Amino acid sequence: MKKYIMLIGLPASGKSTYLKELLIQYPEAVVISRDHFVEEKARELGSTYDQVFKEYSKEVDENFKNYVQHIRESLPDVVINDKTNLTNNNRDKEVQHFKDSGYELTYIFFEKPKRDVDHYVWKQRLRSRKGK
Repeated sequence: MKKYIMLIGLPASGKSTYLKELLIQYPEAVVISRDHFVEEKARELGSTYDQVFKEYSKEVDENFKNYVQHIRESLPDVVINDKTNLTNNNRDKEVQHFKDSGYELTYIFFEKPKRDVDHYVWKQRLRSRKGK
């Protein structure tokens, strides 16, 4: 059965780190990640994530939209969505096509840290990721 895995949580909550583990388990997976497009554009320009996020957001959004449409048309065996996806409405829109196409849906939630020490580490990670 085809799989659609959605990672849900705030920036710097561990989604991308967990994604690396998922890609070991599912090396053939196709990843939906807007951040990837921002990072790719930053490398292309020799720029930073933050600058590209501000100055090229329309171009990045258009490229990302086309990429997602391609994924919807090609229906790969495993799709992993690495986005914030905090609202039910947002999640429902994201998964509907794959649900209608018979994918098994898996949601993985990442919580904001509750302990002070973990909250401090999370804040440090968040500060280090400009544009997030």
